[in-house]
Amino acid sequence: MVAYLWLVWYQANSKTSPKHWALAVTYELHERAYATFYEIMGDGNGMGQFLPTVVRRVHLTGTHGHQPYDGKLLLGEITDSVVGALEMYGESAVELVNSHNRKRGLGESNCQVSKR
Repeated sequence: MVAYLWLVWYQANSKTSPKHWALAVTYELHERAYATFYEIMGDGNGMGQFLPTVVRRVHLTGTHGHQPYDGKLLLGEITDSVVGALEMYGESAVELVNSHNRKRGLGESNCQVSKR
């Protein structure tokens, strides 16, 4: 069965905060299709550690938490074997990011651009 892989993004909470991005998988192409979202989210402690999350049966263009939908891009068709690997991919990505993050103080970001 063919599935569709999307990159979906949401409005930032403020002008200084980043947008939230997620990968989504649907089995239909219409705007209100139900999707499974594969995301990497902060652990909520503000210390730069992340956790993989999978959220099922969410409308592709729906609000995400408090962040309104802002846009999407169809990345292409994928097979069920790729869909099955997405959760493992998210777990591996989180492990890689967390193992290379420096410890920072509360409210500091690990996602800052280095200045030369």
